[in-house]
Amino acid sequence: MIVIQSTLFPDADSPARRAAYSSAMADLIAVARSRDAHVYLVSHPAPPKAPERHERDVAQQLQATAAAGKGISTIPLDWWMAHCAGGTVGDGWHLSAKGQDCHALAITSAVDQLRSKVG
Repeated sequence: MIVIQSTLFPDADSPARRAAYSSAMADLIAVARSRDAHVYLVSHPAPPKAPERHERDVAQQLQATAAAGKGISTIPLDWWMAHCAGGTVGDGWHLSAKGQDCHALAITSAVDQLRSKVG
């Protein structure tokens, strides 16, 4: 099992940066899948500030495009964190100790689902 997790993508509106990110993501997915690993992407909660939120959205859209049709699942960290009281520190974005526990639980849940599916 391989988990690919990226939340920020600085200079997200640059066509050259988008092309480079898309190429790197396609290469990463190809390597991750090369030995039949189950590959997961992580959907992150929205950062409180608009620029970072946009960067997250662009990165996740490019990841989804690179993963399309390849049987890659998504771990909905955004859902897990929305249900995690006290999951962030004062900035409303970075994980607290409780948030780290919730993050680990999200990954563990994906592992458990995979185990029950493939044995």
